Amino acid sequence: MRTGAGRSGRADVQFWTARSESLRAVIKGYLTVILRSV
Repeated sequence: MRTGAGRSGRADVQFWTARSESLRAVIKGYLTVILRSV
């Protein structure tokens, strides 16, 4: 759902960059755990 894309475009970009960074950290954690368990 996108509401007011033109008004909060910059905030939207910051939100998605922070979310992608957190997702990347979570994925790295999962990969390290999987590699250690193997």
